[in-house]
Parts: sequence; C-alpha cells; structure tokens
Amino acid sequence: MAVITQNYFLDSGISIALNAYNVRFPEREQRVWAYFHWRGAKSCLDVPSSPGPGFDWTSTDSQAKTGTTSDTRARLSAQLYREQISPWPSVINFPFRWVPNGYKYRLWCYIHRHEKPAGGRYDDIVYSMSVWDRENNQISWHDPWGHQNHAARWADIQTLWANAAPGYLQNRPLVAVPYTSLRNLQTTTHRRMKPKFSQVACVALGVWLMNHLDDPAPLRPPDRGEVLTGMLGTQFANLAVVLFQTLRESSEQQAVDISLHGSGHTTRQFVRQAYRVNNDNARMRRQVRQALRIKFTHNPNLRSRGQWILDAMVPPLRPQP
Repeated sequence: MAVITQNYFLDSGISIALNAYNVRFPEREQRVWAYFHWRGAKSCLDVPSSPGPGFDWTSTDSQAKTGTTSDTRARLSAQLYREQISPWPSVINFPFRWVPNGYKYRLWCYIHRHEKPAGGRYDDIVYSMSVWDRENNQISWHDPWGHQNHAARWADIQTLWANAAPGYLQNRPLVAVPYTSLRNLQTTTHRRMKPKFSQVACVALGVWLMNHLDDPAPLRPPDRGEVLTGMLGTQFANLAVVLFQTLRESSEQQAVDISLHGSGHTTRQFVRQAYRVNNDNARMRRQVRQALRIKFTHNPNLRSRGQWILDAMVPPLRPQP
C-alpha cells in the first residue's frame, strides 16, 4: 500500500495509516484507540468554500457530506456504530478496555480538505482536522496552517458541522485550536512552505493525539514546529515502523502478499525496493533505523533474522565528516 508520494501523504492512505497506528502496543486490544474517518477510498472530507443558502448538504454527490445516522449504520461495522451512540466509560476509571466489553475509541477524527482558491495549484490546498473527544464530549477543530484565510476556514467548518453532522455529532460544542508555529517556521526555511504541508501537519497532530490517549484532560497538541512537522521525538519514525510491521504480520498471517513472507532473497529485494527510506532528513532516517532496531533486533534470538530489515529499509548512514 502506497502511503507517501513525493513530500506528501496520499489522501486515500491517511486514515488507513493512522488507524493502523492503534496496534503499536503488544497489549493493543486493551488500549484506548482513535478512529480516523474514511469512506471507501476517501480519507478526507472536502469542505466547500462559503456555501450559499441553497447548497445541497443532503445529496449523496456532495463531497462535504459526512453522513447521517442511517448511512453511517450501513457503512461502519456494528461495533463502531454501537460505540458512537453509547455512553463513554472514562479513561480515569477504565484505562484498559477488556475485550469484548470495553469501548475503545476515544477520539473520532475527521481530516478536512478545504476548497483551493480560484486559480490555485495542487499544493495550495489547505487541510485541517476535527476531533471529537468522547472523554470531554467536545469537538475541537485544528487548523495547523493557522494563517491565510484562517477565519474563512473556521466559518466553513462551523457551517459544515451545522448542516452535515451525522446524528451522533449534532449539537456538540465546537472549539477552534489555534496554531502559529508553521507560519513562524515558514519565515526561517530556505524554501517557501506550501499550504499543502498542512496535510503532513494533520498526520503529525494525529500521531501526537494518539500518543496521549490515556490523558483524561482535553488534548491540545503543543503549538511547536517539531510537533506539527512530526519531528518531536520519534513521531513519524514510530509510524513508519508500525506500518511496515502491520503489513508484514498481516501478510504472514493471511498470506495476502507473498513478497513479504519470511526473509528470503525475494522478500529482501522487495522490502529494499518498496520500503527503503530515502528521506533527505538524516535525523528522520536515524530515528527510523533506531525504532526498527528496537522492534526487530531487541530480542537476541531475533537479531540475526531482523538485521536485514534495518539494512533494507534504512541503510547505515555514513558518519558526518
């Protein structure tokens, strides 16, 4: 599954990748999770710009339509629908969810793709994210771009939720979470940061939120450049490792991709070609390699079998002169 193209994520793969991040813990079935909305191949909800009074919010052709109770019931599994309409057991009293009794999805996240300005380019599209936190029964709207028509995007989001919210989200408090760090970072970068980078920032915010699911307080990511770029600690490095591990375990258990089985020559060649990290960011590559080392070679019995994964995905970096 392709997730990244050039410097951005594929829109169709964002929700799948972030939902997979839920399984990063060995005791994953007992942990609190986040759910990132997706409908078929769509991970992002298109937000119309200044829709007029006659805008058809109920039409199935409307890309901004988030779904009603009836079609949500048909599209989501019975477990997800049951969680949406059921009372939430607080993480204070129930930090672990014992399957099959405990509801696990604390956050319901919706990544938005705002309509680009007239004559705008592909990388002029701005992304934002709405997060329903069941712990606090509040919808927070995160606009990492934070400038250039922020007020207009906030108005469009308010209009979206007022007209197209599914039944379980109607009449819930909606608050805007401001960010300025990308604007400040843009003034110091060699190359101008494009509005499209807000898509990467939404993924980074999603990872940060998932890393703090056990905190019962309202979750507010710090307005810092390293958070919104995914470079805080090992945010994106851990996501990359979880995605590879998920694909590998899935193929070994379900035989859906023979090329990821075992550690034979064909598998090694495929991993080297399909998953090699060629990012120019040396820090990111070092983090991925370290995370891979912990995951696949920490156990001495697996060290010889897992070392090739490190070298195939992230060849050893040459020391700095």
